[in-house]
Amino acid sequence: MTKYFKSLALAGALTAASAVAASAATTIDFTDTGSYTFGTTKAEGSIMGVGWKLLPRGEGGNLTQNVPYDGDAAGKAGLQASSGLALEADGIGIDNDEASRFEEGREVLRMVFDQAVYITGLHFLDVFGDESVRVKADSLGGTLTVLSESAAGDNSLGGYAYSGDKAGEEGAWIKVLRFIPGFENDSDGGTGEPDFALAGVDVAAVPLPAGGVLLLTALGGLAIARRRKS
Repeated sequence: MTKYFKSLALAGALTAASAVAASAATTIDFTDTGSYTFGTTKAEGSIMGVGWKLLPRGEGGNLTQNVPYDGDAAGKAGLQASSGLALEADGIGIDNDEASRFEEGREVLRMVFDQAVYITGLHFLDVFGDESVRVKADSLGGTLTVLSESAAGDNSLGGYAYSGDKAGEEGAWIKVLRFIPGFENDSDGGTGEPDFALAGVDVAAVPLPAGGVLLLTALGGLAIARRRKS
């Protein structure tokens, strides 16, 4: 009987893991200016009870909210529907506008979660021409393919670029993310350095570390109770 409950606990944990990986994601939307607390040295909020904070790192100074959204007004409604973003703004950058790479250094956004969450996608704006975003992550497991370097965005839609799996089936357990401007230059007619605005982060609906532990604890309790009764 004890062996049965051990197998049941393992099966339950694997089932929970599969359910999380296949679940829909909720987006931390940096284009929705009222959905989080913004400050020049730190932006913060929570998702499914897990706190997060976003900090400026590198040569840049303070965080900035890129308001308003500067993409094509004609395509805004379509992008809102496909991306799920509010698009009140372009998201968060550093110093005078976006997070930029320049001759003397680079501006980096660092995002820290209170506990590991299952991240399935990343949204960016102001990624024009040949620009890209480098993402570094402290992964606790899963595939990092969704966190690879983002391709250039759609210029007509504010340089929108998405990296990830909108079905929520692929992702990685992450506690710390770093967003870094790529090396490519802006080739859409602009003269500035490579830059981007962080628009959103997709997080799976259930944080597995907490849910998995809870499930195993409950099943373990049942096993102990059954053993004592026997």
